[in-house]
Amino acid sequence: MAARRGRDEPNAVARLSQWADDHLRLVRGVAAVLGLAGLLLLGRSLRLTSQFTRASDIPVEFLRKQVKLRGRVRRVSATGLEIEHIPVLRPPLARWRRGEPAGALQVRLAGVELTAAGHAWLREELRPAQALWFQPLGTQGPALLCFLLVRKGRLFSVNLNEEALRRGLGKAVPVDGLSHEDKAYWTVHRRLLRAELAAVRRGAGLWAEPEARGGRLQRFRGSWQQAWGRGVAWAQRLRQLLRRD
Repeated sequence: MAARRGRDEPNAVARLSQWADDHLRLVRGVAAVLGLAGLLLLGRSLRLTSQFTRASDIPVEFLRKQVKLRGRVRRVSATGLEIEHIPVLRPPLARWRRGEPAGALQVRLAGVELTAAGHAWLREELRPAQALWFQPLGTQGPALLCFLLVRKGRLFSVNLNEEALRRGLGKAVPVDGLSHEDKAYWTVHRRLLRAELAAVRRGAGLWAEPEARGGRLQRFRGSWQQAWGRGVAWAQRLRQLLRRD
């Protein structure tokens, strides 16, 4: 009896192999479907297929790790931007609903208080339907505070927040949602202050008044101390960041 079972098992394997060879296209199709289903499940667990339409949709972990997201400009207004988020993976059903307008995120430039000239410059830089990357740093009511990254050529991208400050088209301000006890806080604000200081030294934009370089620097220090001052230790830390430049 055992010998007969031993002979049947190889026969069963052989028949299964023969069936797979005869139906190779079907087997490959099933494997592809299962693989795609597994990929979609993985993407869903990582929020790769989610399309965010409100600031509250952004996972806390995305904000903490400052995950870069891809989007498309809907509109540039006097208060900020409307950006349509583009998921990393688009589910097949989403293709059937392309005619339905998706919601748009309310986005503002993180750490930058733009002047009127700055708003005009931003409208020229960002056209409707233009693709870009946005990096959420925090929230301000219903709006996301983000770094905006636009590709210039094939190899380079420009951070519009820093570029606006380098051109003197705004002032650096604290980013809501970032704790000054977090290392990311100092990293972000050091980048912003460095960009603004470059405009001050060149006398660009709002720093272009006919005065000596030392006078501009003094006005700059007074400006950030007034906007950022939260105690002696906090101000000393900002001075250390500026002295490195």
